[in-house]
Amino acid sequence: MNVKEFPIATSAIELGNELGRTQNQSLNAYREAQKYFDEYHKFLRDGAPVNHALRLVERNRPFTLPKKKHKGDIKFLLLGHAYNIFDTFINLDFQKKLQDQGVEVLTIENLPESLFKEPVIINKRLRNYWRHEEEIMQSIRYFLTKGRDEIDGVIFLISFACGPDSLISELIMRDMMVVGLPFLEITMDEHSGEAGLLTRVESFVEMVRRKKKKLEMDSKKKLNC
Repeated sequence: MNVKEFPIATSAIELGNELGRTQNQSLNAYREAQKYFDEYHKFLRDGAPVNHALRLVERNRPFTLPKKKHKGDIKFLLLGHAYNIFDTFINLDFQKKLQDQGVEVLTIENLPESLFKEPVIINKRLRNYWRHEEEIMQSIRYFLTKGRDEIDGVIFLISFACGPDSLISELIMRDMMVVGLPFLEITMDEHSGEAGLLTRVESFVEMVRRKKKKLEMDSKKKLNC
C-alpha cells in the first residue's frame, strides 16, 4: 500500500485481516510496535550506535548505552542508506575501519529530531522528492551552519547506479567545497576486496587529521602573537 496516500495503520489492519486478527487486535499491535519504535528512535538520538541498538532488539534486552563509547581525535558524519552504512557485509565493516583509525562516527540517526522538521529548499525550480535524501540534506544543512565545528569531515556511502544518491551527492560536494569541509564519496558495488577501500579511507583520514593539526597550530600561533 502507498503510505503517502493511506496511513500505515490501514496497512496494519489489512495485514492483520490476512492473519486472521480483528481490527482492534491489529491496531493494538500496531500501537505497541510504534511505541517500541519510538523508544528505539530516542535511544539512537541519545547517541547509541545503530548496530548496538539492533543487537539489543534482537536479544530483547533493555536499551542501555554501551559502557565503552568509542572516542576519536576526529569525528566524521557518515551518510547513506541504512542498508549501506549498517550492513557490515555490504560495506566490509566500514565503521570499524574508521574506528580503528581513531575516528568517531556520527550518523543521521544520532541527530536531534528538530533538524528534520523543515524541508530543504534547493531553489525555486528544484525540489527534493525522496524522503531519505531529504533527511540527508537536512542533516547537511545543520553542519553547514550551526554545527560546522562539530565534525571534521563527511563520508557518503552510495550504491552503484543509485540515481537519487548521485544527484544529492553532487549538491553536497559543492556545499562542502564552499565551507571547506572535507568530503569523500564511496560507491559500494559487488567487489569484496578490501585493499582499495582501505587505502581510500586511510588517505582521507590522514588528510583530515593533518588539516586539523595545521589549523590548531595556526590558531596557537595567532594567540601567541
